[in-house]
Amino acid sequence: MPDALRLLAAAGPTAAEGSAGLRTELPFLPPEQVSARAPENGILTVQLPVPPSTLSGLAVTQLACTGVGVSAMAGANARKLMARLNGAGEARKPLFCPANG
Repeated sequence: MPDALRLLAAAGPTAAEGSAGLRTELPFLPPEQVSARAPENGILTVQLPVPPSTLSGLAVTQLACTGVGVSAMAGANARKLMARLNGAGEARKPLFCPANG
């Protein structure tokens, strides 16, 4: 799972994804400083090198949905899984991926 989050943090959309209209609001985040732990009690924790409050709402959603989506591919129930973003001593309240509605 960390690989998908690290790719999102470091590179954003591929050229083909950009041509299809996909974009990211994430600032460059050093990939080696982005990690995720396996979900515990229905919450996936994503560790970042920056405070989550410095990210836009879209950036937060992108990180949460990427983490939840990869966890779902590994067998987790995406509709019940929440993501918590932590960074620089700050912990954001866990949130659901709105795409899983």
